[in-house]
Amino acid sequence: MTFREDESQIYAEDGAKNIALFRRALLNLIKAHPLKDSVAGKMMRAGWDSQFRAEILFGQKPTKV
Repeated sequence: MTFREDESQIYAEDGAKNIALFRRALLNLIKAHPLKDSVAGKMMRAGWDSQFRAEILFGQKPTKV
């Protein structure tokens, strides 16, 4: 229940299947990121930091500032 699926308001059969597929793909990307943190921690950080979110979604390397 990483993405609070029980609170989802999607009732259409195809819509629920599509969102479930999208959630599984995102979960796999989050787990594959090399940062040593929990899945919940990575999700929270991705919500706060657009650079970290880009690293997860697009596989971008972190840039040195």
